Amino acid sequence: GRVPISAKLVSNMIVGAGASRVLALDLHAAQIQGFFDIPVDHLYASPVLTRYFRRLDIKDLVVVAPDVGSSRLARGYAKRLNAGLAIVDKRRISDRVTEVMSVIGEVKGRGVLMIDDMISTGSSITQAAKTVHELGAKQIFLAATHALLCGNAMSLLDAAPVEAVVVTDTIPLPEAKQRPYLRVLSVARLLGEAVLRIHHADAGWWLRGGWRSLGRDLVVLGACLTIERSSLPAFGWLLKNLRRHLRRRFRRVHRDPHQFGARAPEIEDLPGRRLGVRRVGV
Repeated sequence: GRVPISAKLVSNMIVGAGASRVLALDLHAAQIQGFFDIPVDHLYASPVLTRYFRRLDIKDLVVVAPDVGSSRLARGYAKRLNAGLAIVDKRRISDRVTEVMSVIGEVKGRGVLMIDDMISTGSSITQAAKTVHELGAKQIFLAATHALLCGNAMSLLDAAPVEAVVVTDTIPLPEAKQRPYLRVLSVARLLGEAVLRIHHADAGWWLRGGWRSLGRDLVVLGACLTIERSSLPAFGWLLKNLRRHLRRRFRRVHRDPHQFGARAPEIEDLPGRRLGVRRVGV
């Protein structure tokens, strides 16, 4: 039968309502960005989830993809968490029922982090959790960005052999769906920083990210230069705008209308160094 592309309808409704830009978090398919006729900024919740699981310090961790389609997402988390990778091979019998065929990778006696972009009915990820538990997994954690939790998802999660289910607050959870094992992480800071950077729309966001963020981005751009010489104009643009925004920021922070032209007080923006900046005229 035919499958509707509802995302195109939703994108047309958003544009028709007057939106000039869209900020999205972990789209189910990255190709959805192409349905919009306005700029789309696609963010990922991986920094929030990765930070949480690093603090847990799970021993002998392996990241498991609940299906082949999530293998790329799981590979990224495995790399960031310095963990192993396993993939659950399943076959979908119907829209709500799946059958696990096999597990590619070693999970026996290890801590398992099963990651997906969303938990809808919960049948796929809970069935995969039961499979790795039967194969000898020591601890099982489920994680997802969007907690839809529709249908009988809560009953499936209640019966699943998991330590915790970690989600973000992109979808508010009603009180009836809250559980002791369900941990909700906030993405407010992630979205707020993105809105701030989009609003300024210039190279100044490196400053708000700190000198460490600036140095990391310079290293990435330098690596691009070694690969592709056509990036030289971009490097020149970066240096030009970086200098301009540094001077603008120092003027805004240290300007004194009563003592204009006097030497600015020293600031400690660089770790371990003190930088004296002289005011410049407008």
